[in-house]
Parts: sequence; C-alpha cells; structure tokens
Amino acid sequence: MISGSSSSLTSLSSTRSCSCNCQNTSPFIQINIGFPQLSVSPTIEMIAHVYSILHPLFDQLMMSLQDGSLLLFQVAVSDKGHTLRRKLNNIAKKADTSTLDGLNYELKEAVKALRQCNDSCIHFTKLHKRYDSMKSLSKCFEEFLSQELETHGEGENTLVNVDNNVTYRNKARMVRANRRNNNGYTVVTLLVLATGKHLIPYFKENGTRYHHVSEVLQTLQCIAKNEIQSVKVLWSPRKEYEVLLEDQLRIDFPRLNPRILL
Repeated sequence: MISGSSSSLTSLSSTRSCSCNCQNTSPFIQINIGFPQLSVSPTIEMIAHVYSILHPLFDQLMMSLQDGSLLLFQVAVSDKGHTLRRKLNNIAKKADTSTLDGLNYELKEAVKALRQCNDSCIHFTKLHKRYDSMKSLSKCFEEFLSQELETHGEGENTLVNVDNNVTYRNKARMVRANRRNNNGYTVVTLLVLATGKHLIPYFKENGTRYHHVSEVLQTLQCIAKNEIQSVKVLWSPRKEYEVLLEDQLRIDFPRLNPRILL
C-alpha cells in the first residue's frame, strides 16, 4: 500500500481455470482506483465572479437589441445681446459629460434655455428623427456627430467638461465676426441618443409634415435620465464678440428650413 494515495496495489494469489479443467495458480496485480470527493455546490464567491463577468455582457446584448431613438434638432435663434450663447457656455462648464447626471443636466438645461427664447426670435429649424435598434442607432449617432462638427466648424464650439475639467477644443474655422454688431444668430444643435421610442407629434399641411418647435422641445425635455445614452450640444458662434449674420447663416447651414411653426 502506498501511503497518502487513493490507489492501492495488492499482490494476490488467484486460482485460474483453463480449458482442460486443471487449476493453475499464478500471481497477478489487482488495481483499486479511488477518486477524491468533489463538491458540486458553487460558493458565493464563484457565483459573484461569474455574475460580474456575464452581467455586463448580457446588458450590452440586451441594449443592442432594444428599440431606441436618435433625435437631431437644430435651430437658429436671433440672439440679441448673445444671451443664449452665454447660457450655453455656462451650462457646458457645469455639466460633467462623463456622467449620466451630467448628460441629463446638459440636455435639460439646453432645452430650457431654448424654451425661454421668445417665439419671434426662432427663424430656422431642422429636425431629423430615426427609430431603430440601439446597435444601429449608436453607429448613426457617431456619423451624425461627425457631420455636425464639420458643419459647425470642427471643435469651434465644443466646450467640454469631463470630470470637472473644462477645456476648449482647437478651433478649425471662424464664422464671420463683427465686433460692432451685438445682434446676429446663434445656431444650436441638440443630438440625442436614447432608449425607447420618443415620438414627436406632427401635423400635415398640403401633404407635408410639420412639427411645432414647442412639441420638439417638450419631447426632448421628457426623456428620462435612465433612457439617455449620449448627448451632444453644439452651438455657433461661441465667442462673445462673434456675429453670425443671415447671409453667412445660409451658407454655413444650408439645410436649415426657413419654414417654422411654433
């Protein structure tokens, strides 16, 4: 016997019978093999470890299959005294966009600032909405963002707050400036990716669909914080002394629709 082993080797003497009915005695080896007892009950630590690995993957899978909304709303506001522009700068400085609370704050405060504008100040709008799976819309969000950054002038107006560190991205282009003029337009773009279908009411006129600006802003305002996936707020111009006049507005933002309903 080998001490400490679960297997045993024993030399035995056995009697074997052959076909001639004689008996022949010869030694042989008998092998006894034992297996250690295994516990099939997983520990709490094992369960927690597996859960920590699989749960995020499951969440990502379910999120990609979930229905979502991609909403892009662009508006040109006659911004006398650059009041709206100052509000947006202050919002960007306070909103930590690395957190969900920060994204929610940025969206809701930007919408609030637009709703405070006098109806007569809003002259041009553009609305794009798309409803699909979150996986598909996530790719569209990045494409739309790239296009809008280019339209606004890449990096020109993207004042960014991440972990409470406020930075200005490099400016690629300047809009027409006029230091003596305190009026002009401010163009604001809201780009939102959210779970769920956030439908915007519309009505038809001569076969064409139109949306009230107030309804668009109300829909954006009602998106719950836990539904928000990505938010980008862009505006041009950003500098206090810059002025965007209507002729330059039509050149820089040709897709803005002068037909507006409030």
